[in-house]
Amino acid sequence: MKIPVWFMVISMFIGCTSVSQLTGFRFYDANGGVYNSLTAPSVFKKEFNLNNKPKMLIIATSSKSNQKYKLQIEAMNKINAEEMEYLYILANSEEENNSGYYMTKLDSSNILKGNYFRVIIYDQFGKIIKESTKIIGEKELITNLGR
Repeated sequence: MKIPVWFMVISMFIGCTSVSQLTGFRFYDANGGVYNSLTAPSVFKKEFNLNNKPKMLIIATSSKSNQKYKLQIEAMNKINAEEMEYLYILANSEEENNSGYYMTKLDSSNILKGNYFRVIIYDQFGKIIKESTKIIGEKELITNLGR
């Protein structure tokens, strides 16, 4: 049986793409709302009357006492999320932070991929544009989250 070339190309593409980039990830808000990373930018653009679909910043940790986590929060807090039109999501595998936007403990653990700390920046279409297990400074945040 001959397999069409287009099928092999699609199979290779899917094999190289992470599942989360194909299906997105779930996150929640303090009011019990549930969102998917692939559709949330469109929802937030419409709901908050934004000029653009927002990018997303995930700050993930295994413990809120993690020093990198604390420093990353400090760097993020220096940037006005509303003005730059980005959304930040906290992910803690130790305990759920039920304020703002957050991920469950299980999803947080999965997104950490065995690390104690991880930062991921997604574009407005749900594609990863930057990820690191090191702190992303204020200037680099502005560069990656800016329009």
